Amino acid sequence: MSTITCKYHPKEAARWECGECDITFCGSCVKKDTVRNVALCPVCNQQAEPVNAANFITPFWQRIPKFFAYPANSQSLIFSAMVAFFLSFAVFGGIISIVVTLLLALGFIRYSLLVLETTADGSDKAPAVTLDTIMAGKLLAVKLLATYIVFGYAVYKTVAIVGPGAGIVMGLFILMCLPASTMVMAVEQSFRQAINPIVLVNVIRAIGAPYFLLYVFLILLSACQGVISAIIGSFDTFLLTPVENFIGLYFTLIMYNMMGYVIFQYHEALGHNVRLEVDKDYGNSKPAAKKAVSSHPVIQEAEVLIKEGQIDEAVKRLTAATHQANVSSELHAYLHRVLFAANKPDLMIAHAKEYINLLIHENKTRDAAQLIVDCFKFKETLRPNDPDKYYPLAYMLNEMRAFKPCIALIQNFHKRFPGHADIPKLYLLASRVLSEQLSNDNLALKMLEFLQAKYRQHDLAAEIDQYCKVVKNVASG
Repeated sequence: MSTITCKYHPKEAARWECGECDITFCGSCVKKDTVRNVALCPVCNQQAEPVNAANFITPFWQRIPKFFAYPANSQSLIFSAMVAFFLSFAVFGGIISIVVTLLLALGFIRYSLLVLETTADGSDKAPAVTLDTIMAGKLLAVKLLATYIVFGYAVYKTVAIVGPGAGIVMGLFILMCLPASTMVMAVEQSFRQAINPIVLVNVIRAIGAPYFLLYVFLILLSACQGVISAIIGSFDTFLLTPVENFIGLYFTLIMYNMMGYVIFQYHEALGHNVRLEVDKDYGNSKPAAKKAVSSHPVIQEAEVLIKEGQIDEAVKRLTAATHQANVSSELHAYLHRVLFAANKPDLMIAHAKEYINLLIHENKTRDAAQLIVDCFKFKETLRPNDPDKYYPLAYMLNEMRAFKPCIALIQNFHKRFPGHADIPKLYLLASRVLSEQLSNDNLALKMLEFLQAKYRQHDLAAEIDQYCKVVKNVASG
């Protein structure tokens, strides 16, 4: 089956579709209502429907390293080590030790089935090891062992009644069905269904060819475990027996995790009910690529609307979002870019007058200066409320070689903020820009003469006098 992709991110598998708009979306494109656990179409706001789960869930053969890492958590490791230890030393401890070890072995089988069950329900974390979870389900472990005994007896009776050839065929069929039987036991917890050949064949048929790939992986894992055991056994020392047992248990958890994940991957085909979380990523997508778009849900909505040609609706939603409390500057920045690109100067300037003060509050001087430059292109001089920020902005504009916006920002500063301490250095900067960059020596001289008249005792007075002479020489020459 070919993968259905997101309309707006063709490299991403689609997870949702809107029948009303006939659009498929990846997880980053839809609006997510985590309270109701539903996804909404960002275009029409109607509830989006999930596509086939196999379309967006990572195939098990693409996540083999994660199966090996799955049991590597403290609770699973400690429990496996404890069981491995008692299994090694049971023969020396008498009847009590054997009984305790048997209970631990049954407990480990139960825990393995719990791993399979929780993985089949979509969890990627190993279940906690508690006395309740282990001992309460020990009957399930007995059922699984009974299933294997029944299968063995079936092969024995087939050989006895029909002959060795039929026994081999029966044995091969049962071996092929063992993973399916284990999966059915963990999920359905039914002994009858776990030994029912019709149920097992239906499970294999529902999964299809990937079931046989799963079988190959399980055989390879068993072979790998066998090779490691053989290597450890070659040292011929009893002290390594717990290590050998531990490795066997570790591989068991890997195999049960893998079988559980196959159920999860094909849960729709198997009729297994799984509650998928709307805000969780189950797919092949690379998070870094998604984050490059934006992590803000309203921006994600706007991206979709803009691609659908609904720019006014995108602006409406973005503007409404910026009026909410504790809005990030990311949202304001995106709205500004949209308004600028869409050539909506009135809306852009109205928003910029609010946005510039936020940027200044966050000490983002370069971004604030760029905002001034953008507005100046539409013949609007943008000025912040805080007079203390004018000099840093003017200095940044000069550095950015935005000379005309720099002069427009400084112009009449002494009238708007009379007596402000930054007037001398602001006007000295303006005179330099006017003379050196804009070739307007006359206006530069007027500013310098104003400073000489008003700020004779200022720390910059000597520098002002010196620069005034320079400008006069240039003007007269």
